[in-house]
Amino acid sequence: MPNRPWPIGRPEDCDDQTSTGLWFDATGTPQPDLDDRTASDSVALLCRRCGLDCT
Repeated sequence: MPNRPWPIGRPEDCDDQTSTGLWFDATGTPQPDLDDRTASDSVALLCRRCGLDCT
């Protein structure tokens, strides 16, 4: 995601073991609650720590 800071700069250094990510819509807006009926359709699941694509 452009202009989004990640806590871990490189996926190679990521220590996330949770296997949970954060969904983003096509505009790059985070969609944290997929059960929210007003949320946009999510298109990408990214690691919360480094931004690596998890979809």
